[in-house]
Amino acid sequence: MSLNISGASQLKSLRAKAGEIRSRTLELNQLVADGKELTAEQRAELGTLRERAATVAEALAIAEEANEAERAAAAVTDPDAEATRAGLRGARIEMGANRVESDPKRGFRSHAEQLTAIMETARSGRVDPRLVPLAAAGSDEQGGHTDPHGGFLLAPAFAPGVLSVPAEVDPTAGRVTSIPMTNSRVVFNARVDKNHTTSVSGGLTVSRTPETKAATTSRMEFEQVELVAHDLVGAAFATNRILRESPVSFLALMQAAFGDEFAAKKLDERLNGTGVGEFDGIINADCTVVVSKEVGQQADTILFENVNNMVARCWRYGSAIWLVNHDCLPRVTTLYMPIGTSGERVAIYQPGNEDAPFGTLLGRPIFPTEFARKLGDKGDLVLANWSQYLEGNHGTMEEAQSIHVRFLEREQAFLFVEMNDAKPWWRSALTPKYSTSTLSPFVVLEAR
Repeated sequence: MSLNISGASQLKSLRAKAGEIRSRTLELNQLVADGKELTAEQRAELGTLRERAATVAEALAIAEEANEAERAAAAVTDPDAEATRAGLRGARIEMGANRVESDPKRGFRSHAEQLTAIMETARSGRVDPRLVPLAAAGSDEQGGHTDPHGGFLLAPAFAPGVLSVPAEVDPTAGRVTSIPMTNSRVVFNARVDKNHTTSVSGGLTVSRTPETKAATTSRMEFEQVELVAHDLVGAAFATNRILRESPVSFLALMQAAFGDEFAAKKLDERLNGTGVGEFDGIINADCTVVVSKEVGQQADTILFENVNNMVARCWRYGSAIWLVNHDCLPRVTTLYMPIGTSGERVAIYQPGNEDAPFGTLLGRPIFPTEFARKLGDKGDLVLANWSQYLEGNHGTMEEAQSIHVRFLEREQAFLFVEMNDAKPWWRSALTPKYSTSTLSPFVVLEAR
Protein backbone atom coordinates (compact mmCIF):
# COMPACT_ATOMS: atom_id res chain seq x y z
CA MET A 1 0.00 0.00 0.00
CA SER A 2 1.54 3.30 -1.07
CA LEU A 3 1.20 6.58 0.78
CA ASN A 4 0.78 9.95 -0.89
CA ILE A 5 3.38 11.88 1.07
CA SER A 6 2.60 15.17 -0.62
CA GLY A 7 -1.13 14.73 0.05
CA ALA A 8 -0.56 14.00 3.76
CA SER A 9 1.79 16.98 4.01
CA GLN A 10 -0.78 19.26 2.39
CA LEU A 11 -3.47 17.99 4.76
CA LYS A 12 -1.24 18.71 7.77
CA SER A 13 -0.45 22.18 6.45
CA LEU A 14 -4.12 23.01 5.91
CA ARG A 15 -5.01 21.83 9.41
CA ALA A 16 -2.27 23.99 10.88
CA LYS A 17 -3.54 27.02 8.96
CA ALA A 18 -7.10 26.34 10.15
CA GLY A 19 -5.83 26.17 13.74
CA GLU A 20 -3.96 29.46 13.42
CA ILE A 21 -6.98 31.23 11.90
CA ARG A 22 -9.27 29.84 14.59
CA SER A 23 -6.92 30.89 17.42
CA ARG A 24 -6.63 34.45 16.15
CA THR A 25 -10.40 34.68 15.56
CA LEU A 26 -11.03 33.50 19.12
CA GLU A 27 -8.62 36.16 20.46
CA LEU A 28 -10.49 38.96 18.65
CA ASN A 29 -13.92 37.59 19.64
CA GLN A 30 -12.77 37.40 23.26
CA LEU A 31 -11.90 41.10 23.16
CA VAL A 32 -15.48 41.83 22.08
CA ALA A 33 -16.86 39.49 24.79
CA ASP A 34 -14.79 41.40 27.39
CA GLY A 35 -16.52 44.64 26.36
CA LYS A 36 -13.52 46.07 24.51
CA GLU A 37 -14.02 47.93 21.23
CA LEU A 38 -12.02 46.62 18.26
CA THR A 39 -9.85 49.03 16.29
CA ALA A 40 -10.44 49.55 12.59
CA GLU A 41 -7.44 47.34 11.83
CA GLN A 42 -8.75 44.56 14.10
CA ARG A 43 -12.23 44.71 12.53
CA ALA A 44 -10.67 44.46 9.06
CA GLU A 45 -8.48 41.57 10.23
CA LEU A 46 -11.55 39.77 11.62
CA GLY A 47 -13.30 40.04 8.25
CA THR A 48 -10.23 38.73 6.47
CA LEU A 49 -9.92 35.84 8.93
CA ARG A 50 -13.52 34.80 8.27
CA GLU A 51 -12.92 34.76 4.52
CA ARG A 52 -9.68 32.79 4.94
CA ALA A 53 -11.43 30.37 7.30
CA ALA A 54 -14.07 29.59 4.70
CA THR A 55 -11.43 29.12 1.99
CA VAL A 56 -9.20 26.90 4.13
CA ALA A 57 -12.18 24.90 5.35
CA GLU A 58 -13.23 24.18 1.78
CA ALA A 59 -9.69 23.18 0.79
CA LEU A 60 -9.32 21.04 3.90
CA ALA A 61 -12.57 19.23 3.16
CA ILE A 62 -11.39 18.45 -0.37
CA ALA A 63 -7.99 17.29 0.90
CA GLU A 64 -9.52 15.05 3.56
CA GLU A 65 -11.91 13.55 1.00
CA ALA A 66 -9.00 12.88 -1.37
CA ASN A 67 -6.95 11.35 1.42
CA GLU A 68 -9.79 9.01 2.38
CA ALA A 69 -10.24 8.05 -1.26
CA GLU A 70 -6.53 7.16 -1.55
CA ARG A 71 -6.72 5.03 1.58
CA ALA A 72 -9.81 3.24 0.26
CA ALA A 73 -8.17 2.59 -3.10
CA ALA A 74 -5.08 1.16 -1.42
CA ALA A 75 -7.21 -1.14 0.67
CA VAL A 76 -9.06 -2.44 -2.42
CA THR A 77 -5.77 -3.05 -4.27
CA ASP A 78 -4.36 -5.13 -1.41
CA PRO A 79 -7.17 -5.92 1.05
CA ASP A 80 -5.03 -8.38 3.04
CA ALA A 81 -1.85 -6.31 3.24
CA GLU A 82 -2.37 -5.12 6.79
CA ALA A 83 -3.62 -8.53 7.92
CA THR A 84 -0.56 -10.22 6.36
CA ARG A 85 1.84 -7.97 8.24
CA ALA A 86 -0.04 -8.67 11.47
CA GLY A 87 0.00 -12.44 10.88
CA LEU A 88 -3.78 -12.58 10.54
CA ARG A 89 -4.11 -13.43 6.83
CA GLY A 90 -7.41 -15.10 6.20
CA ALA A 91 -8.96 -13.82 9.43
CA ARG A 92 -12.20 -11.92 9.16
CA ILE A 93 -12.81 -8.90 11.35
CA GLU A 94 -16.32 -7.43 11.68
CA MET A 95 -16.99 -4.06 13.26
CA GLY A 96 -20.02 -3.59 15.51
CA ALA A 97 -22.37 -0.63 15.38
CA ASN A 98 -21.03 2.72 16.57
CA ARG A 99 -22.77 3.24 19.91
CA VAL A 100 -21.34 6.70 20.60
CA GLU A 101 -24.63 8.38 19.63
CA SER A 102 -26.52 6.44 22.29
CA ASP A 103 -23.93 7.24 24.96
CA PRO A 104 -25.05 10.36 26.87
CA LYS A 105 -21.38 11.12 27.55
CA ARG A 106 -20.49 10.76 23.83
CA GLY A 107 -17.53 8.55 24.68
CA PHE A 108 -15.90 10.99 27.12
CA ARG A 109 -15.11 9.85 30.64
CA SER A 110 -15.52 13.34 32.09
CA HIS A 111 -16.28 16.89 30.97
CA ALA A 112 -12.61 17.71 31.66
CA GLU A 113 -11.63 15.16 29.00
CA GLN A 114 -14.08 16.71 26.54
CA LEU A 115 -12.81 20.24 27.21
CA THR A 116 -9.25 19.01 26.65
CA ALA A 117 -10.31 17.57 23.28
CA ILE A 118 -11.87 20.92 22.32
CA MET A 119 -8.67 22.77 23.28
CA GLU A 120 -6.60 20.33 21.23
CA THR A 121 -8.92 20.91 18.26
CA ALA A 122 -8.38 24.65 18.49
CA ARG A 123 -4.61 24.20 18.80
CA SER A 124 -3.89 21.61 16.12
CA GLY A 125 -6.93 21.68 13.85
CA ARG A 126 -7.47 17.92 14.32
CA VAL A 127 -11.05 17.28 15.42
CA ASP A 128 -11.64 14.46 17.89
CA PRO A 129 -14.29 12.19 16.25
CA ARG A 130 -16.24 12.19 19.52
CA LEU A 131 -16.80 15.95 19.10
CA VAL A 132 -18.42 15.69 15.67
CA PRO A 133 -21.97 14.91 16.96
CA LEU A 134 -21.63 17.85 19.35
CA ALA A 135 -20.78 20.47 16.73
CA ALA A 136 -22.81 23.60 17.54
CA ALA A 137 -25.30 25.13 15.12
CA GLY A 138 -23.53 27.31 12.56
CA SER A 139 -20.37 25.21 12.43
CA ASP A 140 -19.21 23.25 9.42
CA GLU A 141 -20.78 19.95 10.43
CA GLN A 142 -21.90 19.39 6.80
CA GLY A 143 -18.34 19.30 5.48
CA GLY A 144 -15.01 18.19 6.81
CA HIS A 145 -15.96 18.85 10.46
CA THR A 146 -13.44 21.65 10.74
CA ASP A 147 -15.83 23.69 12.90
CA PRO A 148 -14.36 27.12 11.98
CA HIS A 149 -16.38 28.85 14.73
CA GLY A 150 -14.97 26.64 17.48
CA GLY A 151 -18.41 25.74 18.85
CA PHE A 152 -19.01 22.36 20.46
CA LEU A 153 -21.91 21.57 22.78
CA LEU A 154 -21.14 20.10 26.18
CA ALA A 155 -22.20 16.45 26.37
CA PRO A 156 -25.55 16.39 28.21
CA ALA A 157 -24.31 13.97 30.87
CA PHE A 158 -21.70 16.52 31.89
CA ALA A 159 -23.88 19.66 32.21
CA PRO A 160 -22.39 21.27 35.35
CA GLY A 161 -24.31 22.73 38.26
CA VAL A 162 -27.94 22.61 39.26
CA LEU A 163 -30.61 25.04 38.10
CA SER A 164 -31.75 27.27 40.95
CA VAL A 165 -33.16 30.69 41.73
CA PRO A 166 -30.32 32.61 43.42
CA ALA A 167 -31.09 34.21 46.76
CA GLU A 168 -31.42 37.97 46.57
CA VAL A 169 -28.42 40.07 47.52
CA ASP A 170 -28.68 41.16 51.15
CA PRO A 171 -28.07 44.95 51.20
CA THR A 172 -27.92 45.03 55.02
CA ALA A 173 -25.29 42.32 55.64
CA GLY A 174 -22.24 44.54 55.23
CA ARG A 175 -23.82 47.56 56.92
CA VAL A 176 -24.70 46.19 60.37
CA THR A 177 -22.21 46.47 63.24
CA SER A 178 -20.77 42.96 63.53
CA ILE A 179 -19.86 41.75 67.03
CA PRO A 180 -17.63 38.63 67.42
CA MET A 181 -18.95 36.76 70.47
CA THR A 182 -16.48 34.71 72.50
CA ASN A 183 -19.37 33.60 74.71
CA SER A 184 -23.02 32.89 74.02
CA ARG A 185 -23.92 36.00 76.07
CA VAL A 186 -22.31 39.41 75.65
CA VAL A 187 -23.25 42.59 77.57
CA PHE A 188 -22.41 46.14 76.46
CA ASN A 189 -22.52 49.34 78.49
CA ALA A 190 -24.27 52.19 76.71
CA ARG A 191 -24.98 55.81 77.56
CA VAL A 192 -28.55 56.83 78.22
CA ASP A 193 -28.31 59.74 75.81
CA LYS A 194 -31.52 59.72 73.78
CA ASN A 195 -32.99 62.86 75.36
CA HIS A 196 -31.14 65.96 74.25
CA THR A 197 -33.38 68.51 75.93
CA THR A 198 -30.90 68.86 78.82
CA SER A 199 -27.86 66.72 77.83
CA VAL A 200 -26.52 65.10 74.67
CA SER A 201 -24.08 62.83 76.51
CA GLY A 202 -26.34 60.91 78.84
CA GLY A 203 -26.54 63.27 81.84
CA LEU A 204 -23.40 65.37 81.73
CA THR A 205 -23.86 69.13 81.39
CA VAL A 206 -21.67 72.19 81.08
CA SER A 207 -22.47 75.77 82.12
CA ARG A 208 -21.06 79.29 82.12
CA THR A 209 -19.83 79.86 85.68
CA PRO A 210 -18.20 82.98 87.17
CA GLU A 211 -14.73 82.52 88.61
CA THR A 212 -15.80 82.66 92.25
CA LYS A 213 -18.90 80.48 91.89
CA ALA A 214 -18.86 76.69 92.22
CA ALA A 215 -19.41 74.73 89.00
CA THR A 216 -22.63 72.77 88.57
CA THR A 217 -21.94 69.04 88.82
CA SER A 218 -23.65 66.38 86.73
CA ARG A 219 -23.63 62.62 86.41
CA MET A 220 -23.65 60.35 83.39
CA GLU A 221 -26.29 57.62 83.11
CA PHE A 222 -25.64 54.15 81.68
CA GLU A 223 -27.70 51.21 80.54
CA GLN A 224 -26.81 47.73 79.32
CA VAL A 225 -27.42 46.10 75.95
CA GLU A 226 -27.35 42.31 75.90
CA LEU A 227 -26.87 39.85 73.05
CA VAL A 228 -27.73 36.20 73.73
CA ALA A 229 -26.83 33.81 70.91
CA HIS A 230 -29.54 31.39 69.80
CA ASP A 231 -29.16 28.40 67.49
CA LEU A 232 -30.14 28.76 63.85
CA VAL A 233 -30.30 25.21 62.52
CA GLY A 234 -30.63 23.53 59.14
CA ALA A 235 -30.88 19.75 58.76
CA ALA A 236 -31.43 17.41 55.81
CA PHE A 237 -31.11 13.78 54.74
CA ALA A 238 -29.58 12.39 51.54
CA THR A 239 -29.57 8.80 50.33
CA ASN A 240 -26.29 6.96 49.94
CA ARG A 241 -27.12 6.40 46.28
CA ILE A 242 -27.43 10.07 45.39
CA LEU A 243 -24.24 10.82 47.30
CA ARG A 244 -22.47 8.06 45.41
CA GLU A 245 -23.86 8.66 41.92
CA SER A 246 -24.38 12.43 41.81
CA PRO A 247 -22.21 13.89 38.98
CA VAL A 248 -21.42 16.89 41.21
CA SER A 249 -20.71 17.02 44.92
CA PHE A 250 -24.09 16.78 46.61
CA LEU A 251 -22.57 18.06 49.84
CA ALA A 252 -21.38 21.20 48.02
CA LEU A 253 -24.86 21.70 46.60
CA MET A 254 -26.37 21.33 50.07
CA GLN A 255 -23.86 23.76 51.57
CA ALA A 256 -24.67 26.37 48.93
CA ALA A 257 -28.42 25.89 49.34
CA PHE A 258 -28.29 26.17 53.14
CA GLY A 259 -26.03 29.22 52.74
CA ASP A 260 -28.82 30.90 50.78
CA GLU A 261 -31.37 29.79 53.37
CA PHE A 262 -29.39 31.09 56.36
CA ALA A 263 -28.80 34.47 54.67
CA ALA A 264 -32.48 34.83 53.77
CA LYS A 265 -33.60 33.91 57.28
CA LYS A 266 -31.31 36.51 58.86
CA LEU A 267 -32.45 39.27 56.50
CA ASP A 268 -36.08 38.42 57.26
CA GLU A 269 -35.40 38.56 61.00
CA ARG A 270 -33.49 41.86 60.77
CA LEU A 271 -36.71 43.35 59.46
CA ASN A 272 -39.48 41.26 61.02
CA GLY A 273 -37.94 39.37 63.96
CA THR A 274 -39.81 39.29 67.28
CA GLY A 275 -36.75 39.34 69.54
CA VAL A 276 -37.94 36.15 71.28
CA GLY A 277 -35.45 33.40 70.46
CA GLU A 278 -34.57 35.24 67.25
CA PHE A 279 -33.32 38.60 66.02
CA ASP A 280 -35.14 41.73 67.15
CA GLY A 281 -36.37 43.19 63.86
CA ILE A 282 -36.50 46.91 63.24
CA ILE A 283 -40.08 47.16 61.98
CA ASN A 284 -41.53 46.65 65.47
CA ALA A 285 -38.55 47.76 67.58
CA ASP A 286 -39.15 50.19 70.47
CA CYS A 287 -36.82 52.77 68.96
CA THR A 288 -38.38 52.74 65.48
CA VAL A 289 -40.25 55.86 64.34
CA VAL A 290 -43.54 55.17 62.56
CA VAL A 291 -44.42 58.04 60.21
CA SER A 292 -48.15 58.71 59.95
CA LYS A 293 -49.97 58.60 56.63
CA GLU A 294 -51.45 61.77 55.17
CA VAL A 295 -54.99 62.83 56.01
CA GLY A 296 -57.33 61.28 53.47
CA GLN A 297 -54.57 59.19 51.88
CA GLN A 298 -55.94 56.30 49.85
CA ALA A 299 -55.11 52.69 50.67
CA ASP A 300 -52.04 51.06 49.11
CA THR A 301 -50.47 54.35 48.02
CA ILE A 302 -47.13 56.03 48.63
CA LEU A 303 -46.94 59.82 48.35
CA PHE A 304 -44.06 62.27 48.12
CA GLU A 305 -45.16 63.62 51.50
CA ASN A 306 -44.70 60.14 53.04
CA VAL A 307 -41.12 59.91 51.78
CA ASN A 308 -40.30 63.49 52.74
CA ASN A 309 -41.62 63.00 56.28
CA MET A 310 -39.62 59.79 56.68
CA VAL A 311 -36.43 61.64 55.72
CA ALA A 312 -37.21 64.33 58.30
CA ARG A 313 -37.41 61.71 61.06
CA CYS A 314 -34.25 59.77 60.11
CA TRP A 315 -31.15 60.10 62.31
CA ARG A 316 -28.08 60.65 60.08
CA TYR A 317 -29.88 60.25 56.78
CA GLY A 318 -26.57 60.42 54.86
CA SER A 319 -25.73 56.88 56.02
CA ALA A 320 -29.21 55.36 55.60
CA ILE A 321 -30.64 53.17 52.83
CA TRP A 322 -34.18 52.47 51.67
CA LEU A 323 -35.69 48.98 51.59
CA VAL A 324 -38.93 48.48 49.71
CA ASN A 325 -41.20 45.62 48.71
CA HIS A 326 -41.17 44.90 44.98
CA ASP A 327 -44.87 45.76 44.81
CA CYS A 328 -44.03 49.31 45.93
CA LEU A 329 -41.48 50.05 43.21
CA PRO A 330 -44.00 51.30 40.61
CA ARG A 331 -45.31 53.78 43.20
CA VAL A 332 -41.86 54.91 44.32
CA THR A 333 -40.19 55.30 40.92
CA THR A 334 -42.93 57.69 39.72
CA LEU A 335 -42.85 60.07 42.71
CA TYR A 336 -42.25 63.79 42.08
CA MET A 337 -41.51 66.77 44.33
CA PRO A 338 -43.59 69.87 43.49
CA ILE A 339 -41.67 73.12 43.02
CA GLY A 340 -43.46 76.33 43.91
CA THR A 341 -47.03 76.96 42.77
CA SER A 342 -46.48 76.92 39.02
CA GLY A 343 -47.08 73.19 38.71
CA GLU A 344 -43.43 72.34 38.04
CA ARG A 345 -42.06 69.19 39.65
CA VAL A 346 -38.87 67.13 39.81
CA ALA A 347 -38.43 63.37 40.14
CA ILE A 348 -37.15 62.20 43.53
CA TYR A 349 -36.19 58.77 42.17
CA GLN A 350 -33.08 58.44 40.01
CA PRO A 351 -32.09 55.34 37.99
CA GLY A 352 -29.29 53.08 39.15
CA ASN A 353 -25.53 53.52 38.99
CA GLU A 354 -22.47 51.67 40.31
CA ASP A 355 -23.01 52.78 43.90
CA ALA A 356 -26.79 52.26 43.82
CA PRO A 357 -27.65 49.55 41.25
CA PHE A 358 -31.40 49.81 41.92
CA GLY A 359 -31.45 53.62 41.94
CA THR A 360 -31.73 56.30 44.60
CA LEU A 361 -34.66 57.91 46.38
CA LEU A 362 -33.98 61.47 47.51
CA GLY A 363 -30.27 60.81 47.15
CA ARG A 364 -29.99 57.55 49.11
CA PRO A 365 -29.75 54.01 47.64
CA ILE A 366 -32.95 51.98 47.42
CA PHE A 367 -33.10 48.18 47.39
CA PRO A 368 -36.14 46.03 46.62
CA THR A 369 -36.52 42.99 48.88
CA GLU A 370 -39.13 40.28 49.22
CA PHE A 371 -38.82 40.53 53.02
CA ALA A 372 -40.29 44.02 53.28
CA ARG A 373 -44.03 43.94 54.02
CA LYS A 374 -46.53 44.01 51.16
CA LEU A 375 -47.83 47.28 49.74
CA GLY A 376 -50.04 49.13 52.20
CA ASP A 377 -48.74 47.39 55.32
CA LYS A 378 -46.49 48.95 57.94
CA GLY A 379 -42.94 48.17 56.83
CA ASP A 380 -43.51 48.15 53.05
CA LEU A 381 -41.14 51.14 52.89
CA VAL A 382 -38.21 51.18 55.34
CA LEU A 383 -35.51 53.79 55.89
CA ALA A 384 -32.66 52.55 58.08
CA ASN A 385 -29.14 53.41 59.20
CA TRP A 386 -27.92 49.85 59.82
CA SER A 387 -24.75 50.93 61.64
CA GLN A 388 -26.93 51.19 64.77
CA TYR A 389 -27.95 47.54 64.50
CA LEU A 390 -25.75 45.08 66.43
CA GLU A 391 -25.30 41.54 65.16
CA GLY A 392 -23.32 39.09 67.26
CA ASN A 393 -21.94 35.81 65.91
CA HIS A 394 -20.69 33.12 68.27
CA GLY A 395 -18.15 31.31 66.12
CA THR A 396 -18.71 30.27 62.51
CA MET A 397 -21.22 27.92 60.95
CA GLU A 398 -20.78 24.37 62.22
CA GLU A 399 -21.25 21.49 59.80
CA ALA A 400 -21.71 17.85 60.76
CA GLN A 401 -22.86 14.65 59.08
CA SER A 402 -23.73 11.19 60.34
CA ILE A 403 -24.35 7.79 58.79
CA HIS A 404 -25.91 6.46 62.00
CA VAL A 405 -29.13 8.47 62.42
CA ARG A 406 -30.88 6.72 59.50
CA PHE A 407 -28.50 3.83 58.97
CA LEU A 408 -31.17 1.23 58.07
CA GLU A 409 -32.78 3.64 55.61
CA ARG A 410 -29.35 3.99 53.90
CA GLU A 411 -29.38 7.75 54.35
CA GLN A 412 -26.88 10.23 55.73
CA ALA A 413 -27.88 13.13 57.96
CA PHE A 414 -26.45 16.62 57.49
CA LEU A 415 -26.60 19.35 60.14
CA PHE A 416 -25.70 23.05 59.84
CA VAL A 417 -25.75 25.34 62.90
CA GLU A 418 -25.08 29.03 63.50
CA MET A 419 -25.26 30.78 66.88
CA ASN A 420 -26.14 34.47 66.72
CA ASP A 421 -28.31 37.31 67.97
CA ALA A 422 -29.04 40.80 66.68
CA LYS A 423 -30.99 43.90 67.67
CA PRO A 424 -30.99 47.71 67.51
CA TRP A 425 -28.99 48.97 70.48
CA TRP A 426 -31.23 52.04 70.85
CA ARG A 427 -33.92 51.56 73.54
CA SER A 428 -35.97 54.55 72.33
CA ALA A 429 -36.03 57.25 69.67
CA LEU A 430 -33.98 60.39 70.20
CA THR A 431 -35.63 63.62 71.43
CA PRO A 432 -33.78 66.62 69.90
CA LYS A 433 -33.03 69.81 71.79
CA TYR A 434 -35.49 72.08 69.97
CA SER A 435 -37.93 69.82 68.15
CA THR A 436 -41.24 68.17 68.90
CA SER A 437 -40.48 65.27 66.55
CA THR A 438 -38.23 62.41 67.57
CA LEU A 439 -35.44 60.97 65.40
CA SER A 440 -34.36 57.38 64.89
CA PRO A 441 -31.99 55.38 62.68
CA PHE A 442 -35.01 53.22 61.82
CA VAL A 443 -38.10 54.75 60.19
CA VAL A 444 -41.11 53.00 58.68
CA LEU A 445 -44.37 54.17 57.12
CA GLU A 446 -47.70 53.62 58.85
CA ALA A 447 -50.12 51.10 57.37
CA ARG A 448 -52.42 52.58 54.75
